Amino acid sequence: MGKNANSFLVKARLAELSLAMDRRNQAREYADQALELNPTSILALVIDGFIELSSYNTEGAIFSFNKALAQDGSYALANLGKGLALIRQGELGEGRILLEQAAHSDPLVSLYRSYLAKAYYEENKYDLADSELGRAIELDSEDPTPYLYRAYSNLTQHRPVAALKDIQSSIERNDNRAVFRSRLLLDQDQATRSSGLGQIYKEVGFIELARVEAMKALQKDYANYSAHFLLGDLYEGTHLNSRAQTTENIIGRLLVPVTYNATDLNIGG
Repeated sequence: MGKNANSFLVKARLAELSLAMDRRNQAREYADQALELNPTSILALVIDGFIELSSYNTEGAIFSFNKALAQDGSYALANLGKGLALIRQGELGEGRILLEQAAHSDPLVSLYRSYLAKAYYEENKYDLADSELGRAIELDSEDPTPYLYRAYSNLTQHRPVAALKDIQSSIERNDNRAVFRSRLLLDQDQATRSSGLGQIYKEVGFIELARVEAMKALQKDYANYSAHFLLGDLYEGTHLNSRAQTTENIIGRLLVPVTYNATDLNIGG
């Protein structure tokens, strides 16, 4: 029994690491093996849920998260995963409640606070969002995520200088995620932050700097739809670039994922 337990835990952790490296097929294989050894493993079920979520199989993700929550309704990762899945389906209020549950169950995890803050932001509850982001930074000041989200919150609330400071802080900390992100995914993270920096430059009127950041983002990750939208916006009103503007907007629409915040935030993080 002990050997079997060790085996399914090893398979579950291998699935988790593979998913972090964006090797979804390998992650799915390990997760299936873990669940075959122990069909009731909460860890394996949650990892399986995140694999489905990353593959845009929202219903499959919710199914796995529900099976995990049926065993332990306070399991933070399962609440986080189901909350994100519901939000992806457009059920923002219900998803946010589950993110609150995750943050309550494991209050010392910075990332739960960041995702909860993002949900508050979507509900236009900026004070609550900023409060959670402040807590996230207190818990882990080296995580780039809360700085990125706070930059967009500041920008929405017409605080471009504070937004610029936060996005720069996020960029500086990007490689702190290297312990669980592949170089390719780190480049994608960096591209998201470059795109965000470009949007802030555009807001404060530094159009040429904004264009440079948009191009840098696309060089790192051409699939960054936010950068395409930004570049299209920057071409607006420029007669010689009118066709380029149309092209960038079309590419952005083709690449944008079907998520609740795609049209509002234009961010890929």
